[in-house]
Amino acid sequence: MSESVQPIQTCILSFEKMDLVDFAGPLETLSHVRGPSGDRLFSITVAGPSDEITTLQDLAIKRNISFEQAMSSLAQFDVLIVPGASYVVTKELCFLDFPVIQIIQKFSSLPKDESRVHPRLLLSVCSGAFFLASAGILAGRRATTHYTIIPELAELCAKYDQTEVIRKRFVDAGLLDNGVRVVSSGGISSGFDAALYVVEILCGLSCAEKASDVLDYQWRRSEGLF
Repeated sequence: MSESVQPIQTCILSFEKMDLVDFAGPLETLSHVRGPSGDRLFSITVAGPSDEITTLQDLAIKRNISFEQAMSSLAQFDVLIVPGASYVVTKELCFLDFPVIQIIQKFSSLPKDESRVHPRLLLSVCSGAFFLASAGILAGRRATTHYTIIPELAELCAKYDQTEVIRKRFVDAGLLDNGVRVVSSGGISSGFDAALYVVEILCGLSCAEKASDVLDYQWRRSEGLF
């Protein structure tokens, strides 16, 4: 791919008490992906419930757009990234009126558009997979999350349909009916590996390898399932 000058529009969701590295790992990774002219290939927008949220590590992060703005403009985004949090926080948020779950549901049901330059992709990091499960996205598919809460994710998924939950750095669950690819990652630092896989899918393997080099991060591609 992509010698296109049209950037890959990416929305990263934020919420109170999310994990910092779940959020920052993919953000950092995608920010290092460059085209032949040196331009960034990913344009990143942070959506949040308020002007500023506080991570699990007590770091304040500002949003670019509100959740309401994200909902109304979801069709413009190619990639939606969903961080996780501690299991205690995640479990409390796994209800259907949590805006993150509503945004996931809407993104995953956008009409298929053959004219799009970039295919759509949904990525969860760590316990963010619980929000995908709560949205019904993982039903009949396969997924991963932090290894310590794999049984809990399997239990949640079972409420919707059988889901294969396994321990991997990342898992590609394939395409939804409308062509959205679903990828989940394992715990925390696995978000780097999954984000590099996203780069491979959208920009090619050499782009992902270059980003890995710039990050000075050993990409554990072989520990993914795709």
